[in-house]
Amino acid sequence: MRIAFFGHGKFYQTQVRALGARVHIEQILKRLSDRGHELWSSNPPPDLEFVERLPTGRLARINHLRSMDLLYARVDFELPLGWWWEIDAARALFPKMIWELNCVPEFGQYAGRKPDAIDSNIQYFRRLARVCDLAICVSEQMAAYARDNLGLKKTKVIPNGSDPVHFQPGRNSSTVFDRNALNVVFLSGSNLHNQNIFLFCDVARRLLAIENNSNIKLHTIGPFDHKLVSLPNIEIHGITSYENLPYWLDGMDVGLCLYPPGPCEYASPLKFYDYLAAGLAVISTPQSQVGELMQRFNCPDLMVNADDPEAILERLLALEADRERVKQLGALGRQAVVDYYNWNRVAEETVGAIDSVLPVR
Repeated sequence: MRIAFFGHGKFYQTQVRALGARVHIEQILKRLSDRGHELWSSNPPPDLEFVERLPTGRLARINHLRSMDLLYARVDFELPLGWWWEIDAARALFPKMIWELNCVPEFGQYAGRKPDAIDSNIQYFRRLARVCDLAICVSEQMAAYARDNLGLKKTKVIPNGSDPVHFQPGRNSSTVFDRNALNVVFLSGSNLHNQNIFLFCDVARRLLAIENNSNIKLHTIGPFDHKLVSLPNIEIHGITSYENLPYWLDGMDVGLCLYPPGPCEYASPLKFYDYLAAGLAVISTPQSQVGELMQRFNCPDLMVNADDPEAILERLLALEADRERVKQLGALGRQAVVDYYNWNRVAEETVGAIDSVLPVR
């Protein structure tokens, strides 16, 4: 199958460092290639040599796109489509198209988009909904948004995942981390403003203020502003590559998914599944997909409101006192990734979704 892939242009390659979108894109494209599919893109990811570059000339690109079996667009808060979709009559000349929705247009506020620009973008989504033959959504909540707010009639939910082989526990044999402490990590995959760093710092301040000397160590990994997290009980490790991330997470016990209320609640956070793959217990602010798994693991108490740092501290102190529960939750989470929430399953379901919109060949 010949697939033209859109949605990882200069914004993701240069403006946003270490974006989780890069990991998602590379994992999907690698697995599609492994299954024998031929991939083309206007902006091939630099590390994926098997992705061919589409022609740059207008006529040459149109002719090349018409030779594809499928057009696949990764959609974040903006559409990565080109000028050709503005012409209704031209749509019938092109192959079927799938949109992969990873966040809602309102998420643009974290990339500096103004309300008027976001509203205009929503209208653009609605106008071009006619060119989308199927919308792959990373959560049920996002699928409902796509149908109700963007006019996308046909949706398929395919949650994100992680790689249980990449995050194999036991890789970190160093003494960088105090193994007697409860090591808690707040991971960020980008420098966008969708991480609730203020909530994390409020937790750190309360931890400093408690009278009893708890043995909880707080860590950040990612492009956090050092000025915002300059507290004596926060260890700042900076940015690490995804290739080295397993060595860091293997030294941790608890992972934090902390987001402000709003657009982030529609997503399927990659860090959540990486935490699970690494065998960490997780504390999260409200997010429907995370909440479903926490119910399955019998730990709904670890879902806390985004305005309640005291509740997060209470959960951390309880986990520090019950290390056996931490191990049990870590084992349950990792098994869930091995069984279902992994990139191989995402690729298989994606191929199934593609087959569902293509004519019999």
